[in-house]
Amino acid sequence: MSSDFSEADITALLDEYITYPEQVWYTIAAFLFLVGCFQWGSFIHSKFARRRHYEPDEETATTNVIQYKFSLRRIPLAIINFYRVVAFRWTLEIGQSYTLNMAEVFVTVAYIALLLVYAFINTTSVEGQKLDVIYWSNRIAMLAASQFPIVTVLGTKNNLVSLVTGISYDRDMKLNYIHRMMARTCFMLLCVHAVGEMISSSYYPFKLIKAPNGPGVIALAALFVLVIVSLRPVRSRAYEIFFYIHFLGVL
Repeated sequence: MSSDFSEADITALLDEYITYPEQVWYTIAAFLFLVGCFQWGSFIHSKFARRRHYEPDEETATTNVIQYKFSLRRIPLAIINFYRVVAFRWTLEIGQSYTLNMAEVFVTVAYIALLLVYAFINTTSVEGQKLDVIYWSNRIAMLAASQFPIVTVLGTKNNLVSLVTGISYDRDMKLNYIHRMMARTCFMLLCVHAVGEMISSSYYPFKLIKAPNGPGVIALAALFVLVIVSLRPVRSRAYEIFFYIHFLGVL
């Protein structure tokens, strides 16, 4: 681990602090747009597609049987139905009372992988030190902080994400689950940032003078309390305590 910190390192860090969170936001926005296209496309197709209705009788019974044949126009609908079955009907059971559908599993894994990739990519210093702590430590904090706006939005009903994607707050791929998952992922990143700060303070003592860690410790402690009270056993047994602590902790 290098103890030298050059002007070139500072320039690279400042650029990454801005561009990497922006790229994460662009990736999330592109994903939401894609999901919205599928959801609204399916909705429009179900509402406005022309359907022919035949009244069965003795003369047309044989004709109706012949009508059910393979058609290329039905392939998109078949793909959509297959996607819905896989995404929302296949489930992964965790323990005896916790179940995730495949859409939630995919979003969780993809989101965590996205943040970790942007946290640890290009962390080699100008001097050639790989995984330089000063690179990934501060960058992780910036990535986590950049996610708080969308975490807050997902915690409300009838939000913009629900409008764009057509996904409800508490059905199928639940937005309230995505809200909790993203908040806990940000908490995990901030814990890694805290460890990085403790490691880097011995190599870069000036950091403790220029950026006091007191407010960060308090904020991380508040987020820790929020994560604990949001766990299902606590939330289900003492919802009022969860509600008030959640409200005060966010403030």
